[in-house]
Amino acid sequence: MAGLSALLTAVVLEIQAGARAYILAESEWSRARKDAVLFLYLFAEHGDPQYLARAREALVHPLSDRRARMALEAEPPDIERARAEFLQGTNAPDNVRRMVWMHRYFADAPYFREAIELWRAGDDHLLALESVADRLETAHARSFDPNLRELLQASLAQIGAQHREIEQAFAETLTAGAEWLQRVLVAGAAMAFLFMATLCVFLFIAVHRHVQSSERKFRALFEQAAIGLAELDRQGRFSNVNAALCRLLGLRPERLIGERLQNYFPTRAAEDETLLPGPGAGPHRPVATERRYQRSDGRAGWGRVTLSMVRGRGREAERLFAMVEDVTEARELANALSHQATHDRLTGLANRHAVEDHLEALLAQTHGTARRHLFCFIDLDQFKVVNDSCGHFAGDQLLAHVADTLRRAVRDSDLIGRLGGDEFAAILHDVGPADGERTAAKLLQRLRSEEFRWEGQRFRLTASIGVVTLDAGVRDVPWVLRAADVACYMAKDRGRDRLQAYTPEDHSVVEHHGQIQWVQSIRSALAEDRLVLHGQRIRPVMPGPAPLDYELLVRLIGSDGTQHPPGAFMPAAERFDLATEIDTWVARHAFRRLAEHPEHLAALNLCHLNVSAQSLGNPRYLTLLEGLLDEYGIPGHKICLEITETAAVRSLQDAREFIARMQARGCRIALDDFGSGLSSFGYLKNLPVDLIKIDGLFVRDIAEDELDRAIVESINQIGRALGKRTIAEFVEDDAVLAILRRIGVDSAQGYGVHHPCPFEELLAAATPPARFAGGSPAG
Repeated sequence: MAGLSALLTAVVLEIQAGARAYILAESEWSRARKDAVLFLYLFAEHGDPQYLARAREALVHPLSDRRARMALEAEPPDIERARAEFLQGTNAPDNVRRMVWMHRYFADAPYFREAIELWRAGDDHLLALESVADRLETAHARSFDPNLRELLQASLAQIGAQHREIEQAFAETLTAGAEWLQRVLVAGAAMAFLFMATLCVFLFIAVHRHVQSSERKFRALFEQAAIGLAELDRQGRFSNVNAALCRLLGLRPERLIGERLQNYFPTRAAEDETLLPGPGAGPHRPVATERRYQRSDGRAGWGRVTLSMVRGRGREAERLFAMVEDVTEARELANALSHQATHDRLTGLANRHAVEDHLEALLAQTHGTARRHLFCFIDLDQFKVVNDSCGHFAGDQLLAHVADTLRRAVRDSDLIGRLGGDEFAAILHDVGPADGERTAAKLLQRLRSEEFRWEGQRFRLTASIGVVTLDAGVRDVPWVLRAADVACYMAKDRGRDRLQAYTPEDHSVVEHHGQIQWVQSIRSALAEDRLVLHGQRIRPVMPGPAPLDYELLVRLIGSDGTQHPPGAFMPAAERFDLATEIDTWVARHAFRRLAEHPEHLAALNLCHLNVSAQSLGNPRYLTLLEGLLDEYGIPGHKICLEITETAAVRSLQDAREFIARMQARGCRIALDDFGSGLSSFGYLKNLPVDLIKIDGLFVRDIAEDELDRAIVESINQIGRALGKRTIAEFVEDDAVLAILRRIGVDSAQGYGVHHPCPFEELLAAATPPARFAGGSPAG
């Protein structure tokens, strides 16, 4: 029995030593992780390969220990490899033996099991750090995209923050487990004493010596730990401190002993009492907080202070154990990343995202009030000359000079930002149009008065400024930016170096210029097959079976990969005789894809295709449609061709011929945007269409606008009288859908019914959902 008790005691003490070994390893992991994050951040910022090398060197220890754990978890366990990996991770040989032993025999034990799970949870962050290092190395081998740098730096901050929580939980779990084992040991010793008092004298001496040895090792661990450790009394005074805490504060141990924690990590008075655990707090309820501290040399920093209550044995007083981790670098990094996210790196001005956020907040404040502000879109006139003749560095200096000039030309309450390239923004608060334009004119005059000099060359600064008044009538931020851009273009078009206030009636000038630019984009997209189809479901308004109906919508992929909706390029296509080419592409592509998906075609009820005014009056397009139906074997009754009321009235004879020939093939015809014309009802009698699509301008606001509701009711009643089905466009929410249901409209289309999705997603669905009862179903 005495031997068994001695063996049990030795095992418990060995477990304690193993736990301490893992705690010591965790402190090394924490240091390695912080070093890796720091050096990767520096490598991303400066590109020095030494930083990358030091980051990879820092990751050797935690990655080696990870491989050791994986070797122990293998079937069968690879003990030799685990020992080798632990040793490579700079763990002491005695600690390696204990760490292997602990994992093999106590992997499922309380506390240690949770600690191992936390260890595994940290793997993803380590691998993520390694992946960031690889991506940074690859990026620096090429031309480094600043956006990628910022993204990876943000990832580093996030990884560091998440991994710190796991490290802290790992250490706290092992500490709690060690304390639990300590209580078990005391209880076991007491039982052994009661049962074997006469036999335990020798054993007691041996155990006592072992405890002293363990205490010495614990003290060594306490002193050598990479993070600050301290023991405090119940009033929060230091009774013992380690070297790391002394280095952190720049003070000697004797200066700290007897001093209060709050003297060096001050906080609000209301927090002092809540920081210290209450009388009933146990070791499983640590209190953690981040506090600002000041070193003896006057430098300030941030430390994460974690306090745990340690209950004394017997009549011993409760003690507090504090862990202090320096998080100054992490704080500074987070602040730097936050600043970079909202400020332009070159000029220090607010970036485009920050300007848009400020505009959005300003418009929200202006809504419903008489307050007025001014937004200025500032585009430098001669930036390209400087950039091309003197180089990019000179161009950067010019931008910084302009930023400083603009900043000094406005009030502290105003905002200057850089939108990108040579475009700047000024937001002038609480000024009317006249005062605001005078202030904007002063900005222009201030730029004119400046001269940029570079290597003996002199450049006069001028700019074109577009001005938009911000009042309660402004719709949203995109509108402000578009309007300001239009006004700025008008200023450039009218001679540059001038101010131009936005007026809606001048918008046609810019629109014409934009359409000319669209012509080349359309031709390139047709030649390079950069058109894509999206589909939007059309569903019955009443609950019940929902047939597979949808409208195909064409999108243009720009040379930069941006998707443009038809509203952006179709006006130019129709004006410059490119609409029929687009309609032809859509019909050919749609019919071919339908033929390639026979199951989908069988389930299809109606596929709606738009026909432009240009195609409606083109006999060759009509013949082409008939040929495509035959070529791909598409049943005519599966196709609905949508023509607009405006297009139809241009030539009623062409429209009637188109409708007659397509209906002869079984196709159905829908009159799109019905109600937009002045004589809609009169033309309806002369056009034998099958469906009427009610213009969304009347549908969108019927929940609030009684006149719109009355118009929709009238269109629906006349459609019923003529035996035509009705479809309401622009159905945005359930409230509109409910009113349409009461009116008796047949079907609905809009974001409240289905968001447009790629045509391929619709093709993948052979059959539609069984029922539709409103809401926003997935398409």
